[in-house]
Amino acid sequence: MFIPSFHGYSILVAEDSILNQKVAQQMLERTGAAVAMANNGAQAVEMAAAGSFDLVLMDLQMPVMDGLEATRKILDMFPELPVIALSAEDDRTRSRQAGMKAHLAKPIDSIVLYRTLAQWLQAGKTIKTGQAEPENDSSILPGSMKGFDLDQGLRHADGDFTFYHKMLHRFKEQLTSDFASIDEQLELGDQGNGPMLIHSLKGISGTVGAYQLEKAVKSIDAAFKEGREVTRELRLQLVRALRETTEQLDKLPPRSGSTQKVDAQQSREAMAEMLKQLRKSEMVDDDLLAIVTGFLQSNLDGQKTDKLVKLVENFENDAAASMLLELAAATGVELDDLQRSKR
Repeated sequence: MFIPSFHGYSILVAEDSILNQKVAQQMLERTGAAVAMANNGAQAVEMAAAGSFDLVLMDLQMPVMDGLEATRKILDMFPELPVIALSAEDDRTRSRQAGMKAHLAKPIDSIVLYRTLAQWLQAGKTIKTGQAEPENDSSILPGSMKGFDLDQGLRHADGDFTFYHKMLHRFKEQLTSDFASIDEQLELGDQGNGPMLIHSLKGISGTVGAYQLEKAVKSIDAAFKEGREVTRELRLQLVRALRETTEQLDKLPPRSGSTQKVDAQQSREAMAEMLKQLRKSEMVDDDLLAIVTGFLQSNLDGQKTDKLVKLVENFENDAAASMLLELAAATGVELDDLQRSKR
């Protein structure tokens, strides 16, 4: 695969799903572009106003403010800024009416993404060839999982077995947290948050290749769109699919708990870089996070380090930055002083 180089460009991604954010990051960081994340439309508008972005990838259905309204507000400020829609095929007309320049269907196909970006951003002089194929470690993924199309999920992970393994674990965490109350929300009808949860779960289940769950979710999503009742049978099908999917995910090999052990100076520099990324709402590099957590766990309470990792993975950047400052200070490192000394 040929990957265009967009080094020097800055891309804002507005997407409420943590897992989809990670997938977008995985693909975009290969181009060399700087990537910032917004968790909803209102945050995207705020970040666009305060930052300097060359392109925006915008999910349409998000809490607080949807992508359509956010796009209109952003284009009022920056009429020439290309905004690309991320959503289902049937949203093309609405996205075009809001002023979006193009449309990418979810789950995102990396080849289509790179081709679309190249239409709106000038690629660098060199085109990077596809990186080496990830090693197929049979201990990372099982040979098969009932209700899953692992080949499809792996394609959405850009062929990276380790990343797909992480995706599946994050999916499992979301099923037991973000979507734990989905049946109760559906029972509330118009008073609940069922439609938004269904929309989000449809996209995520498709991304990870959970086709059995995706089928049950799509049936309910169609009922919402067509104004039909979400019957008890539809809900029961969803509950069964959720249970069976979770049972399969429980069989996954565990994520590696190992962290990198590095010297104090490298750890200080890693923490300073991580703080800078958090304050700029950029994605924290996994290797950088491993260095920081390795240092903190060897010096402090592991539970506090776990909380920091959770904040980072949930893109709670302000809270993560504050906690990083606190934990660094507890090890004798004043990060703001360190950053000032480098200027």
